[in-house]
Amino acid sequence: MCSRTSLSEARLTTTAAHTTVLLDEAVDALLAGAGDAPAGQWVDATFGRGGHSRRILSRLSPQGRLLAFDKDPEAIQEAARIQDARFSIRHEGFRHLADLPVGSAAGVLMDLGVSSPQIDTPERGFSFRFDGGPAGHAHGHYPRPERRAVAGNRARQPDCGGDT
Repeated sequence: MCSRTSLSEARLTTTAAHTTVLLDEAVDALLAGAGDAPAGQWVDATFGRGGHSRRILSRLSPQGRLLAFDKDPEAIQEAARIQDARFSIRHEGFRHLADLPVGSAAGVLMDLGVSSPQIDTPERGFSFRFDGGPAGHAHGHYPRPERRAVAGNRARQPDCGGDT
């Protein structure tokens, strides 16, 4: 039996919880050789829901700074919850790393790929569990509904009955 959860049901069942994958491994690799409480400017180029940023901040010295980047408005909202003067975020993609002065970052972490909040938010169009349309927008700027309908007519979904 093949069934998909409706958009309204999905909103009720999805949660804001997100487990950062390889959290310690990624942060350990980033800060390797920097000492127990590193100073300097560090960069989380893909803030997401902030797991890596929070862990980096927990390990930096009072002189350390963390700059994060993310295009997703939901990520920016999550970043606003971090009340640490050493932290700042830019509402832009990591392509803007090039705007930083050469040599200004002691290290850069980039967690590339799709995260569970992107998959679990049906409107973004990445979900296999929920009906949300073929939008496919990681950054949260969802296309107008009439454009999604046109795209949906072009991309045929396989029939759940087994005959394709």
